[in-house]
Amino acid sequence: MPDREERDSAMTNRSRAALISWYHRLGELIDYRGKHSHSAYLSRLLLTENEISPVKSQYISTVFTANVPQKSDKNGGLGAWVNKQRMEKKLFDKGKKTGMTEKKIAKLEKAGLQW
Repeated sequence: MPDREERDSAMTNRSRAALISWYHRLGELIDYRGKHSHSAYLSRLLLTENEISPVKSQYISTVFTANVPQKSDKNGGLGAWVNKQRMEKKLFDKGKKTGMTEKKIAKLEKAGLQW
């Protein structure tokens, strides 16, 4: 769920709803990764463990990725959402206006998203 700073920065009901929706999709991505990497426990561990070594994190993220097929109807639009996150990150990297933040990028990377 969003932290206090993120909730406070979402000034309107629409932006709060978008933030909650984003975190819901992130949860779906984590669940997808867990189901398709045969390691749901490990996927949850990556987001809950406070200190994980960079080497271990890099190894885990290369073995257990969260690549979702974009055109699969089985995932309820999750693939399209992941693709949108990639496009938002490109805008963020170029310094353009986007809803992507460093916190979101970190959370997506911890969830195993490959850019």
